[in-house]
Amino acid sequence: AMSVLNVIQEVAKENNVRPAQPLTSSVIASQIACTASPISAATAAMFAVVEPMHVSFAAVLLVIITTSAFAAAICAVISSLQGKTELSEDPIFLERLKKGLVSMQSKEEKVKPTTHEAKLSVLIFLSGVSVIVLLLVFKNQIGHTLSSRDLIVMIMMFCAWLMYLFCKVDLATIKDAPIFKSGAESLIVVLGIVWFSSTIINAHLPEVKESAVALLEQYPYLLAVVFFLASSVLFSQGSTAALICPVAASLGVDAATIVGSFVACSALYITNVYPTTAFAISCDDTGSFMGRRWNGSFVINHPFFIPGCISLAAAVPFGLMLARMLL
Repeated sequence: AMSVLNVIQEVAKENNVRPAQPLTSSVIASQIACTASPISAATAAMFAVVEPMHVSFAAVLLVIITTSAFAAAICAVISSLQGKTELSEDPIFLERLKKGLVSMQSKEEKVKPTTHEAKLSVLIFLSGVSVIVLLLVFKNQIGHTLSSRDLIVMIMMFCAWLMYLFCKVDLATIKDAPIFKSGAESLIVVLGIVWFSSTIINAHLPEVKESAVALLEQYPYLLAVVFFLASSVLFSQGSTAALICPVAASLGVDAATIVGSFVACSALYITNVYPTTAFAISCDDTGSFMGRRWNGSFVINHPFFIPGCISLAAAVPFGLMLARMLL
């Protein structure tokens, strides 16, 4: 997400669109996409639980990709309706533009030719993803016993080696690349937030687990609510899936309910301190996130809250219906 957020806000400025709208939907979509990716830690943790229930990886992928795409589409529509004022009519933007705080680049300055090596690196990456998916889809036919997590680590490390070998990567320049700098910065933020939240949550993990168990025992169909609440405090789809999915399975929740509700693990936007949301706000120099209505001064009055909640509220019933049909 961080590699494209700057591009998104530049394109928005060119088209007289308040960057807060596309940035909001992009951030939420990137979080939802972790519940659609065949190589995410969250999917690996979830599939490890439902695989013994005789559910195929292909069927799971069909449910989670379709459900996540549906959620992202809903989010994009809701985000586009927030703050209808065009950028040229936004008083905060006009004031910042007058003070020289807004960068307006021409299209010619941004256009750079795509090299053969860059195209090859993308092809290598997509090939790696395809190999992982195929090895999981045809796991029984091939007869291997590797988990999805092990496959992801091994194949992606191998892809990185191939990129170094064939894409003329100068390892010494990686640390100076803009994306690497953004990633390193976000890594520190992620570790800080995760350490902080983990310290608090882990201290009360027995109580959290006990509350989740009590809720799921009485109302198994509220699994999506448990996913939602857990991910909003754990700041991680992977951690949420690893914590809640085994508990749900042990209580007899069926595979269709787990897979159909899985998209609800994406509630990382509830507060606007998650790294991608914070980065989206910081990379926007137009001030479209600074309006009183959207500045987060009351914790939840930020542009990510309403689109994210509505998209998941719509996607969970859709996912459950799809899972019942396909699983």
